Amino acid sequence: MIHFGTSEYEDFTGALTKLHQTTIVKEYQNHFDKLANHKEGLDDTFFTSCFISGLKEEHKIEVKIFNPKTMMDAIALAKLAEDKASAQRRNVRPPFTKTHNNSHSSNNTSAPPPN
Repeated sequence: MIHFGTSEYEDFTGALTKLHQTTIVKEYQNHFDKLANHKEGLDDTFFTSCFISGLKEEHKIEVKIFNPKTMMDAIALAKLAEDKASAQRRNVRPPFTKTHNNSHSSNNTSAPPPN
């Protein structure tokens, strides 16, 4: 079956509200924009809310803190949140492990220190 254009039966609004970020913000934004371009008559607040709702949890929290009012602001904040998370992952160090100094262990055969 050959598909020509979009069908009047496709539910782009439903697809927008169910879309979730699974890769980087830029790819999520591109997919979101393709769906959003099929919808007319919806205001920026609706699109901004849908966009934020579909972000990965770690990014969504960072974006919501600033309460963006426009899609441009939401996208910019999402990219910043992604950059921040990426930088934090790069700077993660292994947990501190304490090395033990065995100079005062019970197996030490030297004389105890003077009083």
